[in-house]
Amino acid sequence: MSEEIKKEETTEVVENTETTNDEVVDVEIENEIEQEAAKVNDVVDVKIDEKSKKNIKADDIKAGMYLKIYQRITEKGPKGEDKSRLQMFEGLCIARKHGSQNGATFTVRKVSKGHIIEKIYPIYLPTLEKIELYKTFRTVKSKLYFVRKPDARKLKAIK
Repeated sequence: MSEEIKKEETTEVVENTETTNDEVVDVEIENEIEQEAAKVNDVVDVKIDEKSKKNIKADDIKAGMYLKIYQRITEKGPKGEDKSRLQMFEGLCIARKHGSQNGATFTVRKVSKGHIIEKIYPIYLPTLEKIELYKTFRTVKSKLYFVRKPDARKLKAIK
């Protein structure tokens, strides 16, 4: 009896796992997306050191700074309770408008896997928790709208 049990344990049934055409197509699409993202002319090539982080005030923001912005988001839960979380957005500040007025804003641009995202934040937004500065780039213009063009020049970091 024990010999029969041992034989059953040693003979394992291996099922053939076949990939469907949908999975193969999904993998091919993901590979194409990654290749396109690699081809995109990223204007800023940033390698971030954790030591280089500096917390700054919203008033000190200028075009040409590579920032990480933390914003407090509050949402209503399914039972009606308030839930809050921190949402982070990281990118290059390409413009600051309206000086230090109440309606002053700054625009942050991010290129992620071929998708371009630009967000406009009011400087005096009460939900901004903190802003970290990683790198500062040398700029000649006060608005860096030229980075939107596909043939944009590379920005040089200030050392």
